[in-house]
Amino acid sequence: MVPRDVACRALRGDPATAETQRDRVEKPRAYAESEIPVYLLVDRDTREVTVHSRPEEGAYALRLTVPFGKAVPLPEPVGFELDTQQLLGWAAEEG
Repeated sequence: MVPRDVACRALRGDPATAETQRDRVEKPRAYAESEIPVYLLVDRDTREVTVHSRPEEGAYALRLTVPFGKAVPLPEPVGFELDTQQLLGWAAEEG
């Protein structure tokens, strides 16, 4: 279960589209300004998971990006390690 004050987004699509750019640039800024403690971005195209955390003065102070297949620690209020191994299969799917 994801706490209500955590944002999560899975991406699949052209990295140059306006929607994808919003997810990578605008949303992290907006969520940090709103003091959402964690923003998790799962990017199927780049096969990476990015965790934005510790909002400070309208921006996230920490950003950690790991490739699919590696574990990524999710800070509180999530507070567990996410195994991204299964995302490799999801990224390989067509459609």
